[in-house]
Amino acid sequence: HLHPEANMELDETSQLIETIYSTFSTTIQGTKQLLRPENLRQVSKLINNAREVYFFGSRDSMALTCSACQTFMRTFSMGRSVQDGYTQELLLRNVSRDDLVVFLSTCNTDEELYRLAEKAKYAGAKLVSISCCGPTSLSGLCNVNLFCGRMDPAAQNGANTGESSLNLASVSFLTELICATCRQTPDEPALPASVPQARPALPQTYYPDH
Repeated sequence: HLHPEANMELDETSQLIETIYSTFSTTIQGTKQLLRPENLRQVSKLINNAREVYFFGSRDSMALTCSACQTFMRTFSMGRSVQDGYTQELLLRNVSRDDLVVFLSTCNTDEELYRLAEKAKYAGAKLVSISCCGPTSLSGLCNVNLFCGRMDPAAQNGANTGESSLNLASVSFLTELICATCRQTPDEPALPASVPQARPALPQTYYPDH
């Protein structure tokens, strides 16, 4: 027989396992409930018709963009991302009307990401947002908006689980769903490649809250 203190430690560990499991399960279940099949199919069509897929994030979501991009690279041999804001600005210069740009957000008011989305839209690219925090300032700019995470974050005690881990789990689940939907969505006739044309100077724009 185990010593009473040992039994207590095992009980505490078992309870911890259940708590962490419940937190992750709630996050994945919330992502499932937030998804709309028509949005997944719309995103898959944009991906299948894209010349290249770019993944952009803010400081807090760079790890998510890297993970999502790696999944796309393994599945479709396409996808580009970088790990800092300055290099994202440089990479944005390659974006054109034939490309798709996916923005991953963990903050519903991210000025830096919004400005990148403005420039990508001005270049003619299609835009998709993936948000772990509900509707964001990007929602009005993007062709499709996807949401993931818990339906009601305040209702779940995440004291023993880092929010970044929960975001990574929900984004990974969503990315795999997108890839699977792409594989089952028939390719549409490829559009002729656009001829690059000189762009007028980018107009001065302002963040909506200004």
